[in-house]
Amino acid sequence: MQLNKALIAISLLLSSMQSFAAGPYDGIWIVDPIGYATINENDGVMIVVVVYHEDYGDIWRAYQGVRTDNKARITNITGEGKLVHDIEIKTDMIAEITQVSCIPPPGYECLLPNGYKLTATKVW
Repeated sequence: MQLNKALIAISLLLSSMQSFAAGPYDGIWIVDPIGYATINENDGVMIVVVVYHEDYGDIWRAYQGVRTDNKARITNITGEGKLVHDIEIKTDMIAEITQVSCIPPPGYECLLPNGYKLTATKVW
């Protein structure tokens, strides 16, 4: 149920932000196997919102970073702890996301190990 609410919120956010979107990679991406991500970029600043599947906590996180060419380093701007990921856009439809570091909040563990690579496929 939480995931559905998050998807609706992201859809509303995207529809209200489309006039401001300016990045070539803007859209909705499937991040296999953890969930979905939206990418919106303006003036080189990339905002990525990830909605995690139930098996990965049924939560959402927002990240921010600067894109240079086809690469960006993003850091979480919501949630506790600190997550850093590198994104490399391989094609207009495929990206590779690597977890660079994870510092979990007290009492929690990181969902993925550092160095873990995820594949994202653009769907919209």
